Amino acid sequence: MNLYIKSLKNGINIGKNLFIDTIRKWSNIPKIRCIRYTTTWECNSKCDSCFIWKINSKKDELMTLEELDRFTSSELLKDVRRIIISGGEPFLLEDLPERLQILHENCPKAYFGMTANGLTPDRILRLVKRIFELSPDICIRNLGLSLNGPPEIHNRSRGIENAFEKTMKTYELIKEYLPVRFSFTFLPYNIDQYKWIKSFAKEKRTDAYICWTVISNRFFDRNFLGDLTIKEFYQKLRPMLNKEVKRIREKYLFNSFIEERHLDCTAFRDFFHVDPYGNIYPCNFNLSEDRILGNVKETDFVEIWTRKKRTEIINDIKSGKCLYPNGVCGDSDINYSVSHTGMHCILLWYLSSNGKI
Repeated sequence: MNLYIKSLKNGINIGKNLFIDTIRKWSNIPKIRCIRYTTTWECNSKCDSCFIWKINSKKDELMTLEELDRFTSSELLKDVRRIIISGGEPFLLEDLPERLQILHENCPKAYFGMTANGLTPDRILRLVKRIFELSPDICIRNLGLSLNGPPEIHNRSRGIENAFEKTMKTYELIKEYLPVRFSFTFLPYNIDQYKWIKSFAKEKRTDAYICWTVISNRFFDRNFLGDLTIKEFYQKLRPMLNKEVKRIREKYLFNSFIEERHLDCTAFRDFFHVDPYGNIYPCNFNLSEDRILGNVKETDFVEIWTRKKRTEIINDIKSGKCLYPNGVCGDSDINYSVSHTGMHCILLWYLSSNGKI
C-alpha cells in the first residue's frame, strides 16, 4: 500500500480513537490506553546531555519473548491505543521485530511511536524490513530520528564521529517504509539551531519536533549546563520557542514546563511504563524502587494492577510533587496526559497570555 494512503488511513483511525479517549477521560472511565515500553537501556551513542550509555544494560535479565507475550496477553490491555517504544537504543535488539509482532498481536488497536539515534543505518533498515514482514498491517505512526543540528553540532552532541552522516543515511534508507521525523533536543550550544532543523526537515519532506525529555531530570548529566541551573536554561529557550512553536497545545505544554504549572498527569490511571526487565512503573521518569508496582516476569499483570499501592502512587502523582523535581519530569509521558486536556482550558490560557510561552 502506498505510504501516503496508509498514513492517511492510520491518521483517521488515530483521530477517531483520540476523540473516544478524550470523552473517556472526561467521563473518568479507567481503562489503560497507553504503554511505554523501554526495550533496553543499552545505547551506542555517547550524548553529552545523557548518561544512559554508561548504564549496565543487564542483557541477560531482559524480558524474554515468552514473558512479553504472557504479560501483554492480559485482558486489561486489550483496549490499549498507543505503545511508545524507547530505550536506550531499541534497534540494538536483534529480536525487536518479534517484540513488536507480539505487542501488535496482543494489542491490535494500538499504534506505535518509536525513537532511534540512526547510528547503524544498514542494521536499522534490515530490522525495519523485518518488522513489516512479520506485521504487515502494524501502524507505526512515527519514528523519531535524533538530530540536534548541522553536522558539527550534531556530532558533538552525540559524541560519535560522523553521527550526522549516519543518521542521514538511515533516514534515506527507511523513509519509504514508515513516517520518519527528526527529534531535536535543546543544548546550551544549539538553541538557535531549531529553526535550521525545521528548515532542513522541510527540505527532506518531513517534520521536526522538540524532545524535552533529555533536558529534564531523567538520566541527565548536569555538567553539560555549566553554571546554568535547569530553570535558567529553560528561560533561555523562551524567545526561540515563541518564534518557532505555532501549535497552541504545544505552546501550552512548553509554557507549563517553564512556569511549572500543575498538570493532570494520568500515570497509573490510563498509562504505565514497563522497563526492560518487566518492572511496572507509573512513568519512565522516577525509576526508584518504591515506584515499582510489581514485576510481570514474576506476577500476573492483573494482580499487579489491582494492588492497593497503585492507588497510593496515583494520589502522590495527583499532588504534583513529582512533576517538577528540577525541571519537568519528562515530556513524552506528560505530553500524553496533556493531549487529553480540555481544549477550553488551553484556549483560556492562550487568550490570557496572548499565546506567549
